Amino acid sequence: MPFGKIFTKKEQKFQAEKEKKQQEAVPQGKKPKASAFAVNVLRNPHITEKAVQMAEQNHYVFQVAPTATKHQVKRAVEDLYDVEVAGIRIVAAPPKPTRWQRKRGTKSGYKKAIVTLEKGQKIEILPT
Repeated sequence: MPFGKIFTKKEQKFQAEKEKKQQEAVPQGKKPKASAFAVNVLRNPHITEKAVQMAEQNHYVFQVAPTATKHQVKRAVEDLYDVEVAGIRIVAAPPKPTRWQRKRGTKSGYKKAIVTLEKGQKIEILPT
């Protein structure tokens, strides 16, 4: 068996595996939805009766990280939901004292962002 044929077979096998990986890595028409940045900034949608009514008026409410800024929230919402953000308001809900029997404690506070989208755009948070 000639010495050169061993290397050509390995090269062909390597090229075939490389092409297969490239085809699997980039599915056509899809892009990754949740980047690590967006997941760290947006904790979850804040779902209450008031938030559902606000969603009808194109305002969506999210609980966000305590250190999140308006620019970070805007970038995260645009990346995750592929929409254009018109405005953002951020509200910090304070911790509240609680009692259970004789024990006192606190209900932890959180930070929420009210995101306004451009007209004609929508986010599907809850299936209707």
